[in-house]
Amino acid sequence: MRSNGRKDSRRTCKEAQPWPRIGLYFFGEFSVMNNTLLRLGLGVALLGVVATSVVSLTPRAVAGNKAGEVASISQADLQKAIDAKTVTIFDVNGDESYKEGRIPTAINYYAVESKFATYLPKNKSALVVAYCGNEHCGAYKQAATAAQELGYTNVAHFSPGIAGWRASGAPQDKG
Repeated sequence: MRSNGRKDSRRTCKEAQPWPRIGLYFFGEFSVMNNTLLRLGLGVALLGVVATSVVSLTPRAVAGNKAGEVASISQADLQKAIDAKTVTIFDVNGDESYKEGRIPTAINYYAVESKFATYLPKNKSALVVAYCGNEHCGAYKQAATAAQELGYTNVAHFSPGIAGWRASGAPQDKG
């Protein structure tokens, strides 16, 4: 009641809420939580999940644009580039493996390491691919990093390596 004797027609905050309040059980006690707080908490949690998903689903090729990162190339794309003669490939497996078999047109990185720049194309945006033994091998980084340090911007890694190439039955150069 107001001081003038009339009933107050204004609703209290509790009465003004258009949505129900939700009861939750916390630490052995039943308490009522305002729906707005629940929505806020769920919204923040959902935002965190979405942000994490976006980061984890970023294509590896996008990461290849960062300094020191190398994009991945599929076997189908590599084969197309070989057929079109638009790729320079470096085998980073060593002399014995190179002689046993390599991806067609691949250059033995260790044999040309001292004069590596002379084996690269003049066009710094041309495709340069490095590979090694398999997806667990990191030797390819030697050639990939050397190419990037010389200013090449389209450097890729064939992650299945020579093991994946052989397993697919694709042709190899030998000798």
